[in-house]
Amino acid sequence: MSKIKFKIKELDIKQTTGIATQWLKANASADDIDIILLWTRASNCSCISVEDEQGEIYALFDIWEAPAHIKNMKVCFSPKHSFDLKGQKYSEFIDTLDKLINVLISIFNYVVKLSDKWGVVKIYNANPLIGLIFADFAKELKRKTPDYGVKLYRNWVEITNPSKQKGKGVGQ
Repeated sequence: MSKIKFKIKELDIKQTTGIATQWLKANASADDIDIILLWTRASNCSCISVEDEQGEIYALFDIWEAPAHIKNMKVCFSPKHSFDLKGQKYSEFIDTLDKLINVLISIFNYVVKLSDKWGVVKIYNANPLIGLIFADFAKELKRKTPDYGVKLYRNWVEITNPSKQKGKGVGQ
């Protein structure tokens, strides 16, 4: 299993644009680059990195602020850490899959922690594998912490913090 510890870091516009430029030179998906640059132009969007202890970036993801909740819409993986599982030997496959799961756990935990402030967080991902993994994480959160509200619909996972649910506030 991977011994990598990932940290989450909010990036400013200059950092985000610099990473997009580096990734473009490293043959990242043009769609991912367009999305990352869109994040820099939106006033209600933050770009967040998932980095190892040496500061190497494995993924970027977005946090969009809406009036009553926040949303995570997209995860863009570094071209160096694309998590392509095709054609790998078994041990490489397991190591790659382990890193992928740990990156997604880091993102999920960060987004759930935001529910302390926002009350409701919504996670969307068009990638069926990533969407399924986030849905499984949400089910496990609900199993371990039944007070959390969890709704799964289409490609969305919605999590409501227990302290923010109606009738569950302080003194109620």
